Amino acid sequence: MRLERNRYYAVLEQTQKGDLDITEWLLWFLVCMDNALAATEALQHHVLAKAHFWARHTHTAFNERQSSLLNRLLDGFSGKLTTTKWARLPTVHLIPPCEIFKTLSKRVFCRKHRVEGAVRGMS
Repeated sequence: MRLERNRYYAVLEQTQKGDLDITEWLLWFLVCMDNALAATEALQHHVLAKAHFWARHTHTAFNERQSSLLNRLLDGFSGKLTTTKWARLPTVHLIPPCEIFKTLSKRVFCRKHRVEGAVRGMS
């Protein structure tokens, strides 16, 4: 509802100053509720997907750096994770991501992106 605050006040004012018909306000409210439910459903899907991933890999040995990297990817890191992007992330470890990728790509879902024979990122 915060995102629709301006529209809310416009519809409320129209309802109060007009013929007191609340149909427009009810429509606004139902659209907001539908948007909120859709956002909640998307968040729930994301949380459950992450939980299922970790449940599937319960017995897979990941070190702290690998777990941190996987959590960043599972939390929706967009695009390819390059060494440059890795270095810009807060609280990253000094070990380059390519070292972490080597072991992860053997065990998990990461794909290497090659450009002119060099690995340029992971996704």
